Amino acid sequence: MCNDYLSRRGIKQCEAEKINVLQEQNELFRAENGKIKQHYKEFYDSIKITRAKHLEQTTALLTDNESLKVQIQNKLSCVNKDHVKQKVLAPRKYAIDVEPIPPRNRNNREVHLVYLKHLKESVETLREIVEEAKVERPLDSLLALAWRYTKHS
Repeated sequence: MCNDYLSRRGIKQCEAEKINVLQEQNELFRAENGKIKQHYKEFYDSIKITRAKHLEQTTALLTDNESLKVQIQNKLSCVNKDHVKQKVLAPRKYAIDVEPIPPRNRNNREVHLVYLKHLKESVETLREIVEEAKVERPLDSLLALAWRYTKHS
């Protein structure tokens, strides 16, 4: 009976020690968990603050952008294509009519000579048109390019 009592008492004491160790570990885990929770709370708060600053900066930039767009629109005097009447230099003065040679006359020398003469006259007409336009708009780069093209044609 004595051995039974000692062995029971030893088992209870051993179990009590295990319980104490587990409770200490639980308290350590809870303390560590609290530290981790605090760390993530601080991290989350810093993200919220950064996001709020970013939103403020974004809205400030967007409002600046809109105000600059308004300033630019006020400074520019845009002309829509619908409001501008196209100016024809000399209506019906120039006649450009270049038709391709029909297939049955492609090997005919006389037809080719007439075609080339007609083409040369059309190029001269285009050159006159470009020169008149260049007088009115000397800084237009497209007209300068067209003038060079008709000059060498």
